[in-house]
Amino acid sequence: MIIYYRTITIWCKWPWKDVVDRKYCEFSTSKRKFEKNKIDFTCEPNSDLETKRKAVQEFLGKKVQTLIKLK
Repeated sequence: MIIYYRTITIWCKWPWKDVVDRKYCEFSTSKRKFEKNKIDFTCEPNSDLETKRKAVQEFLGKKVQTLIKLK
């Protein structure tokens, strides 16, 4: 199974607009219909690729072969 992910950055509101409030990764089974096929699972963006793959695999209960990062 191929899973796509992207990193979301939420910035603080005014007056600290240049400070990151929160960062996380979202996962999906589809590249083109990301929002429609989104998996209800998030993780830290600082973890390595193998850790992310194992966490998603454990959450889904299916074998995840590849994680592909979207921009």
